[in-house]
Amino acid sequence: MGVEFDPAAGTVRLGPGYFETLLDIYRDGRARETDPRLVAVLRDAGVLGPDGPHPALARTVRVLLAERARLRTQLAGPQGRLESSCWMLGEDAAWWDGDSGDGGTLSALAVDQVPARLARLVGLGPRPAWTPTQYAASVHTRRHVVDAILGGTPANRQEGADMLAHRAPEPLAALAADLRSGEWRAWHAETVWYPPHPEPGGPHAGGRGVVVVDTSHGMLTVEPEGAGLVFLPASPTQVWRRVLRLLPPAAEIAP
Repeated sequence: MGVEFDPAAGTVRLGPGYFETLLDIYRDGRARETDPRLVAVLRDAGVLGPDGPHPALARTVRVLLAERARLRTQLAGPQGRLESSCWMLGEDAAWWDGDSGDGGTLSALAVDQVPARLARLVGLGPRPAWTPTQYAASVHTRRHVVDAILGGTPANRQEGADMLAHRAPEPLAALAADLRSGEWRAWHAETVWYPPHPEPGGPHAGGRGVVVVDTSHGMLTVEPEGAGLVFLPASPTQVWRRVLRLLPPAAEIAP
């Protein structure tokens, strides 16, 4: 994959290396054309013009270079793992689906569209309602179980799901069966926002996150509990509210 640009949609598919090249050209207000071959492809595709990025991408590039907040999402399951990032500045956002080393798709959207975009990515939608007994149930575990479910190899992820299933109480037996059979997905979304003039490597100004394990029989959210973690049954509405809270306060991401 090289470069495929759709000006009408404000979307560009970028092969390996092109994303970094696009940022390098405009970072610090100067052109740093470290790879003329990649730059030539970007120009031929219409991404770059004589006076800057194509108008359909100008605001996107501005968001990337002057970000005030970033949302990172990991989506994992037995068969694979995906990552996405979303940069935010004022009312504008830039969404990247893919890995910088393998390429991906960069698209423009408004900040208030970010929650819906995230919900589509993770497949948030209707699930069977938990009974009162199921809502009262919980699964207590340690951080290494969550780390295994979200990362590593497919075998590591399934091992993490098996550990979670082993700890699940009887009211969550159907969910535990989904975990053991590989019929599950998990995702972690976290937003951090920065002060107006952050120092490299300095602390961020704030942040929020959510971890969800999703099966056909329902979802669990992950919450801290002392030195460990607890998985709690949650409805799609409850998870959606958590997604909405991932947006930073408007004042924190003003240009």
